[in-house]
Amino acid sequence: MSPDAIRKKLKEIDQLPDDSIIPDPVVAKIMNIGLRTLRRSNPVRRVQLSPGRIGRRLGEVRALIRGDGPFGRSQFIRLLQEVSAATSRAAAERIFRQSALTLDEAQAEQIADALREKPA
Repeated sequence: MSPDAIRKKLKEIDQLPDDSIIPDPVVAKIMNIGLRTLRRSNPVRRVQLSPGRIGRRLGEVRALIRGDGPFGRSQFIRLLQEVSAATSRAAAERIFRQSALTLDEAQAEQIADALREKPA
């Protein structure tokens, strides 16, 4: 994406609805991080626009910037470690319920796998 195209998107961003999918270079500029950092840390779910082209939902990016976005990667890893270290399934489920955090589909599946491994 050219610098001019990025600047044009940034000017339009306030008028776009939350459902809008914006390309990764624009997301990186909004979040003030590099494109590689965005793709490596993956703070907001990816949306495949076409082969080789990835974007993010604008509403999720806005929520993350406001601080009420989806569960952060480091928080998720900490929760997964706590659930995995629990001595029983009941204890693991209690830890998970008390976290009261929003997970994306992939994160929820990883937690479910960890819970299945626990004895009842």
